[in-house]
Amino acid sequence: MTSKNNDYHVENIVLSGRFIVDHDMKLDKQDLSTKIENAHVAKKSFPALICKDGTNSVATMLLFESAKFVLTGVKNVAAGIRFISWMRESLVNALVPVIDVEYRVVNIVGTGMLDADIDLDKIIITLDMSQYEPEVFPGLIYKTKEATFLLFKNGKFVFTGVKEESHINDIVGVMKETIRSNNLFIEPLARV
Repeated sequence: MTSKNNDYHVENIVLSGRFIVDHDMKLDKQDLSTKIENAHVAKKSFPALICKDGTNSVATMLLFESAKFVLTGVKNVAAGIRFISWMRESLVNALVPVIDVEYRVVNIVGTGMLDADIDLDKIIITLDMSQYEPEVFPGLIYKTKEATFLLFKNGKFVFTGVKEESHINDIVGVMKETIRSNNLFIEPLARV
C-alpha cells in the first residue's frame, strides 16, 4: 500500500495464525515437504516447514506441527490472505483435514520520507516517548500509541508496530503533523 501522496511504502506485513485441523492432528513436516510444492525442511532440529508460494515473491510461511503459522514478506494483507488460502488448499490436497483457518496481522513495517530535514536534537527535547543516542545509532526512536518510528535527520523514516493497513495514512499523517506543528523541521539556509 502506498499513501495518496506517496510519502511511504509498506515493506513487509507479518501475519500469524493457525489452520484448524480435525482432531487437533499434528502435522508431519517431513511428509508435507514431499507433498507440498515449494516446501522444505531446513534442518531436522528446526521446528517448522518452510513454505513458498511458487511465485517470485519473498513471501514465506513457517508452518509448525501444531498447524500454527507465521507468514512474512507480503506487501499487503490481500496478498497474505491469498497465500494462506493457497496453503490451506495445499494442505487439503496433502490429505490434511483442514476445517478452518484463523489469522491476524501482527506487524506492518514501512518506510517513507518527510518533506525536509528534521532536527533530532530538538525532537528529543520536545516530544515525549522519544529516544536518541547519536553515538550509538543515527536515528531517533519515537513511540506513539499506534506505531514506533525511526526518524533520521534527512527526513527518512521507518514505522513498525502498525496492525491495520487502513490506519497507516492517519498514523503517518499524525507523526508528520506533530513534527510540523512543533516546528521540528530544519529551516534551509538562506543563500547569500
